Amino acid sequence: MRIETDFSYSAIAPFLVMAIVTYAIWHWLVPRSLRGLQVSFPRSKKQYEVHVVTETVEDVRALLGQPKMRFGVFIYIMAIAGALLFFFEWVFTQTGL
Repeated sequence: MRIETDFSYSAIAPFLVMAIVTYAIWHWLVPRSLRGLQVSFPRSKKQYEVHVVTETVEDVRALLGQPKMRFGVFIYIMAIAGALLFFFEWVFTQTGL
């Protein structure tokens, strides 16, 4: 392992790949994963009341776009972005790019 002292444009590549993948996850994967979201509340022993929260991707986007959801959404995206950045830095280092 060596310390780099000169700027290299290849150092930006993992960040760009991370940004693209994070955007794709947030824009396509998360809304489709939460489509058809249901919550249930116990009413009595072995009996639950089930409510459908989201039916379509637009419902999910409306739910995640609410003002009280912004902090949680921001933290979620930052966690994904950080993990992806570590992963792509490792991949680029291992492959010598």
